[in-house]
Amino acid sequence: MTSQLAGYHVLLVEAPPAGGLFAEALLAALGCVVVGPVDDLDVAYRMGISAPIDAALLDSRIGSEALSILCNILTRRRVPFVVASGNSDVRLPEKWRDCPLLPKPYNMAELREALIRATTR
Repeated sequence: MTSQLAGYHVLLVEAPPAGGLFAEALLAALGCVVVGPVDDLDVAYRMGISAPIDAALLDSRIGSEALSILCNILTRRRVPFVVASGNSDVRLPEKWRDCPLLPKPYNMAELREALIRATTR
């Protein structure tokens, strides 16, 4: 499938790692180059700091503190991100309220829309 996301390097941080397989398949179908999936927070932080990435898809299940650290890292690099969550109670801090929050379960069209929204704001 050709998409305007084709060739984008997307960091995928997912907990537990098995959930990353679905997201990885959808990202690949959108033409993205998947960086990950990563479930180790230290690795995620290092990749967020130095990996050549165009965007990130972050699972809220990594925990609010880890999510905040990773969002700060990505924001400093000006790397757009989407937060995916199966919990309707998840609220992003005010400084990231304009970042897309993708409800789980999601499909390819919803993921595509969220990534495009993140990368064009």
